[in-house]
Amino acid sequence: MTRLAIIPARSGSKRIKNKNFKYFFGKPIINYSIDLAIESKLFDTIHVSTDSEEYLKKISNKKIDTSFKRPKYLSLDSTPLLDVIKYTINKYDKLNIKFTEIFLISSCNPLIKIADLNKGYRLFKKYKFDEVYNLAAKSFVRTSFNSP
Repeated sequence: MTRLAIIPARSGSKRIKNKNFKYFFGKPIINYSIDLAIESKLFDTIHVSTDSEEYLKKISNKKIDTSFKRPKYLSLDSTPLLDVIKYTINKYDKLNIKFTEIFLISSCNPLIKIADLNKGYRLFKKYKFDEVYNLAAKSFVRTSFNSP
Protein backbone atom coordinates (compact mmCIF):
# COMPACT_ATOMS: atom_id res chain seq x y z
CA MET A 1 0.00 0.00 0.00
CA THR A 2 1.41 3.36 -1.00
CA ARG A 3 -0.02 6.62 0.28
CA LEU A 4 0.26 10.10 -1.18
CA ALA A 5 -0.58 13.29 0.72
CA ILE A 6 -1.31 16.29 -1.48
CA ILE A 7 -1.17 19.71 0.14
CA PRO A 8 -2.60 22.28 -2.31
CA ALA A 9 -0.97 25.70 -1.87
CA ARG A 10 -1.53 27.99 -4.81
CA SER A 11 -0.21 31.52 -4.83
CA GLY A 12 -2.43 34.45 -5.64
CA SER A 13 -4.96 34.39 -2.84
CA LYS A 14 -7.26 37.38 -3.23
CA ARG A 15 -8.41 37.83 0.37
CA ILE A 16 -5.17 37.24 2.28
CA LYS A 17 -2.08 37.75 0.14
CA ASN A 18 0.37 34.80 0.43
CA LYS A 19 -1.78 33.31 3.20
CA ASN A 20 0.11 30.01 3.15
CA PHE A 21 3.19 31.76 4.51
CA LYS A 22 1.56 34.12 6.99
CA TYR A 23 2.83 33.44 10.48
CA PHE A 24 0.45 31.78 12.91
CA PHE A 25 1.75 31.34 16.45
CA GLY A 26 5.38 31.50 15.38
CA LYS A 27 5.56 29.67 12.05
CA PRO A 28 4.16 29.86 8.53
CA ILE A 29 0.66 28.41 8.46
CA ILE A 30 1.50 25.88 5.72
CA ASN A 31 4.22 24.39 7.93
CA TYR A 32 1.55 23.05 10.29
CA SER A 33 0.13 20.88 7.49
CA ILE A 34 3.53 19.81 6.19
CA ASP A 35 4.83 18.97 9.67
CA LEU A 36 1.62 17.08 10.47
CA ALA A 37 1.94 14.96 7.34
CA ILE A 38 5.61 14.20 8.06
CA GLU A 39 5.15 13.48 11.77
CA SER A 40 2.12 11.24 11.16
CA LYS A 41 4.32 8.75 9.27
CA LEU A 42 1.20 7.77 7.29
CA PHE A 43 2.53 8.81 3.89
CA ASP A 44 5.09 7.43 1.50
CA THR A 45 5.11 10.71 -0.42
CA ILE A 46 4.05 14.21 0.61
CA HIS A 47 3.57 16.61 -2.29
CA VAL A 48 2.86 20.33 -2.05
CA SER A 49 0.90 21.24 -5.16
CA THR A 50 1.74 24.83 -6.01
CA ASP A 51 2.20 27.07 -9.00
CA SER A 52 4.84 29.15 -7.21
CA GLU A 53 8.58 28.72 -7.50
CA GLU A 54 8.90 30.98 -4.45
CA TYR A 55 6.69 28.63 -2.40
CA LEU A 56 8.79 25.65 -3.46
CA LYS A 57 11.97 27.42 -2.37
CA LYS A 58 10.47 28.31 1.02
CA ILE A 59 9.60 24.67 1.75
CA SER A 60 12.62 23.04 0.12
CA ASN A 61 14.15 22.21 3.53
CA LYS A 62 11.18 19.98 4.39
CA LYS A 63 11.12 16.22 3.70
CA ILE A 64 8.56 16.50 0.92
CA ASP A 65 8.42 16.13 -2.84
CA THR A 66 8.73 19.42 -4.69
CA SER A 67 9.81 17.92 -8.01
CA PHE A 68 7.08 19.54 -10.09
CA LYS A 69 4.83 22.58 -10.04
CA ARG A 70 1.16 22.88 -10.80
CA PRO A 71 0.43 24.79 -14.04
CA LYS A 72 -1.12 28.26 -13.82
CA TYR A 73 -4.37 27.10 -15.46
CA LEU A 74 -4.90 24.85 -12.40
CA SER A 75 -4.21 27.69 -9.99
CA LEU A 76 -7.22 29.90 -10.54
CA ASP A 77 -9.85 30.84 -7.94
CA SER A 78 -12.31 28.73 -9.92
CA THR A 79 -10.13 25.60 -10.22
CA PRO A 80 -11.78 22.58 -8.57
CA LEU A 81 -9.55 20.66 -6.16
CA LEU A 82 -10.45 17.46 -8.00
CA ASP A 83 -8.64 18.81 -11.08
CA VAL A 84 -5.56 19.50 -8.97
CA ILE A 85 -5.67 15.98 -7.52
CA LYS A 86 -6.08 14.42 -10.98
CA TYR A 87 -3.17 16.46 -12.36
CA THR A 88 -0.90 15.40 -9.49
CA ILE A 89 -1.80 11.72 -9.82
CA ASN A 90 -1.27 11.85 -13.60
CA LYS A 91 2.11 13.50 -13.12
CA TYR A 92 3.21 10.70 -10.79
CA ASP A 93 1.78 8.10 -13.19
CA LYS A 94 4.04 9.49 -15.93
CA LEU A 95 6.97 9.02 -13.54
CA ASN A 96 5.76 5.42 -13.08
CA ILE A 97 4.90 6.08 -9.43
CA LYS A 98 1.54 4.67 -8.35
CA PHE A 99 -0.42 5.25 -5.16
CA THR A 100 -3.19 3.14 -3.68
CA GLU A 101 -4.46 5.86 -1.32
CA ILE A 102 -4.59 9.60 -1.87
CA PHE A 103 -5.04 12.13 0.93
CA LEU A 104 -5.72 15.85 0.63
CA ILE A 105 -4.55 18.03 3.51
CA SER A 106 -5.46 21.71 3.53
CA SER A 107 -2.48 24.06 3.54
CA CYS A 108 -4.24 26.40 5.98
CA ASN A 109 -5.40 24.06 8.72
CA PRO A 110 -3.13 24.67 11.72
CA LEU A 111 -5.55 23.18 14.25
CA ILE A 112 -5.68 19.62 12.90
CA LYS A 113 -3.77 17.12 15.03
CA ILE A 114 -2.06 13.83 14.21
CA ALA A 115 -4.73 12.07 16.29
CA ASP A 116 -7.41 13.56 13.98
CA LEU A 117 -5.57 12.35 10.90
CA ASN A 118 -5.09 8.88 12.36
CA LYS A 119 -8.74 8.66 13.44
CA GLY A 120 -9.86 9.66 9.95
CA TYR A 121 -7.59 7.04 8.43
CA ARG A 122 -8.90 4.33 10.77
CA LEU A 123 -12.50 5.23 9.79
CA PHE A 124 -11.51 5.21 6.13
CA LYS A 125 -10.10 1.70 6.43
CA LYS A 126 -12.67 0.23 8.81
CA TYR A 127 -15.74 1.31 6.86
CA LYS A 128 -14.09 1.20 3.42
CA PHE A 129 -15.15 4.77 2.71
CA ASP A 130 -14.30 6.35 -0.62
CA GLU A 131 -13.66 9.69 1.10
CA VAL A 132 -13.21 11.09 4.60
CA TYR A 133 -13.30 14.80 5.44
CA ASN A 134 -12.18 16.67 8.51
CA LEU A 135 -14.66 19.26 9.74
CA ALA A 136 -14.91 21.35 12.85
CA ALA A 137 -18.24 22.13 14.48
CA LYS A 138 -16.77 25.12 16.30
CA SER A 139 -13.17 26.16 16.38
CA PHE A 140 -12.35 29.79 16.87
CA VAL A 141 -8.91 31.21 17.37
CA ARG A 142 -8.31 34.92 17.25
CA THR A 143 -4.91 35.96 16.09
CA SER A 144 -3.11 38.35 13.83
CA PHE A 145 -1.55 37.27 10.54
CA ASN A 146 1.55 39.37 11.06
CA SER A 147 5.09 38.12 10.59
CA PRO A 148 7.12 37.73 13.76
